[in-house]
Amino acid sequence: MSATRRFLLLPFWLAVLLAALGYVITFVPGAECGWFLVVAGLSASGLFIPKAAYRVAASLLVILALAMAYSGYCHGVEHRQRLATHRTQTP
Repeated sequence: MSATRRFLLLPFWLAVLLAALGYVITFVPGAECGWFLVVAGLSASGLFIPKAAYRVAASLLVILALAMAYSGYCHGVEHRQRLATHRTQTP
């Protein structure tokens, strides 16, 4: 295995590990957005790996991570709206 491939595999597998941890970890509402944006950025390095299987896996991981980041963003917005309405209702 060439040094270039090993260099590109390291961030890809780190992205896979962070994605797996992201499904298990409980976040503050909205923090998933930042976590999965990092995962998407790391997994984008897999698009440069010469093997087609890694490219397909990396592109799927990028799409999945971006979807989870958007979901985290929506959770954060909902949480902030709930806090704002709760603060106005309490005396």
